[in-house]
Amino acid sequence: VQTSSFLEVNQLWPNLSLNVLAQSRINDFFETVERLPDVKLSALPQQVGVTPLYYESDSSIGYFRRQFANNISNSYAAWRGDSFHQVTLPQNYFGWLNVTPRTGGRFTHYGEAEGRGATTAEQSRWVFNTGAEATAKLSRTWPGARNRFFEIDGLRHILQPSVNYAWVP
Repeated sequence: VQTSSFLEVNQLWPNLSLNVLAQSRINDFFETVERLPDVKLSALPQQVGVTPLYYESDSSIGYFRRQFANNISNSYAAWRGDSFHQVTLPQNYFGWLNVTPRTGGRFTHYGEAEGRGATTAEQSRWVFNTGAEATAKLSRTWPGARNRFFEIDGLRHILQPSVNYAWVP
């Protein structure tokens, strides 16, 4: 397995993240998928105005080239653009139960592959998703638990169950 040789640049803002990744094959005797480049812009979850809704997204575009070992001439390349957007409504009940329903969508476009080994045509796809996540955090302390050897002066037990349901038609 070839170790990854890449250049990655990240820029962070309070609600956004930009990532640029370039990965090229260094040695001809390894097979690899080159990313020349792969650019991703992420909107971190942020409140929509004064509403209880939160918005998040990931959008990326990249040019990918499959290079076979020892310069076999049937390598191929294509570009891909992808955009994911989601709205969530986080709620807390009873001070310990968090329920977050969500709905969103994704659009991905694949360019026509080029090169001698290319076999795929241009394609697009839409995906709708919805679902909900429920989490809880329950804890109990035992202040009387002591052990000099392990330097224990009280114990806390934390239980964090979660359920995540997703529906993607």
